[in-house]
Amino acid sequence: MVVCWLYCLFSSTRFVVDWHNYGYSILALSLGSHHRFVSIYRFIERKFCQNAHAHLCVTKAMKDDLMNNWNIK
Repeated sequence: MVVCWLYCLFSSTRFVVDWHNYGYSILALSLGSHHRFVSIYRFIERKFCQNAHAHLCVTKAMKDDLMNNWNIK
C-alpha cells in the first residue's frame, strides 16, 4: 500500500483503490486479529487509502462500511 502510494506521488499518477475486502482482515486470518502486524497494517491501510484519488467498491455494503467507519467517500 505504501509503495503504491509513494509511486503515485512521485510519478504524478492517481492512486485508486479497488476494494474487495480489507487487507488487514485477510492478514488476521493467518496471524490472528490481535497480532501487532495486523494492527500496523490496518493503520497503514486506513491512513493511506483515505488519501486515494478514487475508490472502487465491489459491493454497496463495502462502500457503506468505508464511509461509516473510515470516512472514505
